[in-house]
Amino acid sequence: MKNIFEPKQLNLHELDLEDTRFRISEFFSSDRLALSIKKIGLLYPLLVTLRKGRFVLVSGWKRLSACLKLGISRAPALILDEPDDLKAFLFGLYENLAGREFPLLEKAEIVARLDAFGMAGSKIMKDILPLLQIPPTAFYLDSFLSISRLDPIAKKAIAAKNLPFPIARMLAEFQTEDLEKIIPLLLPLGQNKQREVLEDLLEISKRKNIFPRHILETPGIRAVLQCSKWPPVQKSERVRLALRRERFPHLTAWEESFQSALRELGWPKGISLEPAPYFETDDMEASFRFKGEKEFQARLRQLLDVSSRQEFQKIFARPRLTTKGREKA
Repeated sequence: MKNIFEPKQLNLHELDLEDTRFRISEFFSSDRLALSIKKIGLLYPLLVTLRKGRFVLVSGWKRLSACLKLGISRAPALILDEPDDLKAFLFGLYENLAGREFPLLEKAEIVARLDAFGMAGSKIMKDILPLLQIPPTAFYLDSFLSISRLDPIAKKAIAAKNLPFPIARMLAEFQTEDLEKIIPLLLPLGQNKQREVLEDLLEISKRKNIFPRHILETPGIRAVLQCSKWPPVQKSERVRLALRRERFPHLTAWEESFQSALRELGWPKGISLEPAPYFETDDMEASFRFKGEKEFQARLRQLLDVSSRQEFQKIFARPRLTTKGREKA
């Protein structure tokens, strides 16, 4: 690396904003940063370098966005004299490492840029992934490269909902045409249910050898999605349950039968009753909270009352699975 000159006031119109080779930040809000700059000014200069006679931004896309939002036409900048893209990018990376954490999408872009600039995968794993708090393995290297190649619709969802790595990695397994239908379905759901929907879509699509988008175009699911009387969260929940029934028809039938038996029995509120996962065994777990001896005795009386009813035996009339997560053939 050759030299960094003193900060100079740079006319922002001199920047080649079409050249995004060093950019790692894309989906972000600069509102708070714009407020900070408006109140106290830009404390940290932009980092730029020259390419083909034009200034290219190495680091500071969020700062630049905030300046442009405020109508600022000139800003302090450090001019990096480094013709090698990899070295220039690493300079910007280490500058950022000193001051902030990287969200998931930015980590993916960092890995992708280093790969594109010619850094060996083994060196990325050894030197860079630990700095990004990513396990230094080929699995994570390949996964973050896949996430970097995601369609913008998926990246926007990851950024907006702060989706974790496991969900982002699964999204990378879908084609763009699938994601266009999947993303609106996922957004109203919590992360556990999002993961469940993605797992079910992948499994059903492999089993039936069809695209996930075609699963969501089946008459039953399409009718749910087109229904105007349900808000998005209800539509997503109904589709989630439909996919669950499609993947595990027997298991979901048993779950529904179990819940129906509890309703018929009049199972007391405030006492949870959970069967073994996948109904693999006859084990069940009952639990409740109480304040003081009187409330404890009252809960016991409720349990004794329901256990004395004839309908109580129905909650044990559950078939079992031979292996975890699989239905009997």
